[in-house]
Amino acid sequence: MSVLEQVWEHLDHFAQQNQEINGTFVAMLDAPPTALEFLRMVHQGRPVLIKNAVKDWPAMQKWTNAYFRRVMGKETITVACTPDGRADAVKVDDKTGKRYFCTPFERQMTFDAFLDILEDSGTDPQSLVHYVSLQNGSMTSEFYSLMPDIVREVDWCSEALGSSPDAVNFWFGDERSVTTMHKDPYENCYAVLRGQKTFVLIPPTEAMYLHEQAFPPATYEQDPVHNHTLRLKPLEDSEPVPWIELDPTNPDLSRFPQFSKAKPLTVTVQQGDMLYLPAMWFHQVHQQGEDGVIAVNYWYDIDYQNPLYTTFPNTTSSDPRTKTATLTTVDGQDEYQDCLPCRLVGATALTGLGAYAWLEARKVRRLPGRTGTVAALGLTGAVAFGAGIYRLTM
Repeated sequence: MSVLEQVWEHLDHFAQQNQEINGTFVAMLDAPPTALEFLRMVHQGRPVLIKNAVKDWPAMQKWTNAYFRRVMGKETITVACTPDGRADAVKVDDKTGKRYFCTPFERQMTFDAFLDILEDSGTDPQSLVHYVSLQNGSMTSEFYSLMPDIVREVDWCSEALGSSPDAVNFWFGDERSVTTMHKDPYENCYAVLRGQKTFVLIPPTEAMYLHEQAFPPATYEQDPVHNHTLRLKPLEDSEPVPWIELDPTNPDLSRFPQFSKAKPLTVTVQQGDMLYLPAMWFHQVHQQGEDGVIAVNYWYDIDYQNPLYTTFPNTTSSDPRTKTATLTTVDGQDEYQDCLPCRLVGATALTGLGAYAWLEARKVRRLPGRTGTVAALGLTGAVAFGAGIYRLTM
């Protein structure tokens, strides 16, 4: 058995053992935690649904469409537009058959205009999907007039983490909008204020089952002839973007066979609830609501000293036993192929150290075979790291 095959085997075993220990349920609290309780949640690194977390926010009563029109109807906002509601997603160019990572077409319009479109969308299901989903602090950059209706930070989260949120984001769309599978380097407190959102979650330990690939980037632009339609525009001379194409709710296992080993968690966040989503967890989001769905989330920066951060972002979806290296450029020159073995063995070295540090920090004593597993990971990591150094010097 080659070193890479041993690497994959131990990563696979580590993921499977994590599944056995933690199961596929999402823990639930009936009320917001204290700072100490939340710190323990972050320490465990598992998602938690917090019921009634935002039921006392003024926004729960105030945020009607009529209120939005009165408070900031004439203000300009950024709206993402797509043909099918999947922004930041892998799309196939109808002309060439090539796959691209495609970002949405962004329109500037008044809040009134967006509400008009949203309220009329039910009468024309073929219309473009409009979604207020600008990130990186949209609550303060575009929706500051609504800030008095929510909290500027989640107090128990800020106290536990010792910092304020990096960004607070506002989300508003209909049930056609879908957030495709991805991960974020943030501790995420996600509150739903209208409708409901269903999250499909995959832990970072199962990253290698997701068949991540690097796709050439593209974006949508307005068709110059048909103004109400969009067309895909490749972005030439741009770096490939790593992304996950598979849909965990309807996976094509003939194309993504490793996903059969994944154990997704599914949780629905109702109006008034909040989901704690740990950093680096993969998630896909669907939403339901007759009058649209509104959410606000708080991004708190990840602790970059956490060994899990240095470990799992570098694991790939490559199974050397099946000769599939899926962190590669699609439909183009493979810029990752030469260094892929080194990336994998280097990541495994970090995995061994990271797994050991993680388990020791948690003082877990009840894991069956823990010592042997960690020893195997550490040994394999050391061997793999040496092999990676050797490979780089050849």
